[in-house]
Amino acid sequence: MKFEGKLFDVNRNLMSGNYLITFSTDELPNSITDMTDDVMTIEVKKRSRKRSLDANKYAWLIMSKIADQMKLDKESVYENMLAKYGQPFVADGQVQMISVLSNVDVHKFGLYVKAVGTGHADGKEFTHYMVLRGSSTYDTKEMSIFIDGIVSDAKELGIDTIPRVELEKLKEKWRL
Repeated sequence: MKFEGKLFDVNRNLMSGNYLITFSTDELPNSITDMTDDVMTIEVKKRSRKRSLDANKYAWLIMSKIADQMKLDKESVYENMLAKYGQPFVADGQVQMISVLSNVDVHKFGLYVKAVGTGHADGKEFTHYMVLRGSSTYDTKEMSIFIDGIVSDAKELGIDTIPRVELEKLKEKWRL
């Protein structure tokens, strides 16, 4: 069961020492009354608005124009844009890195990565990569940064983009 609401109150029972956390919501799932005696796992997190599909469509439109101009495929342009403007994959508070023999094409692993350095071990050269998240995982702020970068690159190539005012209106549709 999943539903939305707001934190209403937090109290502590003096006898048991347990906390009573109360949320207010507009909806009451039918199945909640069947759970009164069950021990449950509870997860509470802040709601964030997902970026709009319009933002994603616009990003791919501009990347397609860049691909056409540079005579590249769209996926290569997307990977380049992720390397320039993308967000790292973070786990346990750490940006995730991998190291691969430098003569290995890391893109065959199906990961989005950004080369950040090289090193040697056992007489072999390794390239170190920061692992990047795909843009489908971006929130509105991250997608805004990504699109701004893509638009900037397109302008440098002389590619027409929507006027800044319209771009800001488009972003406004998915802003938090």
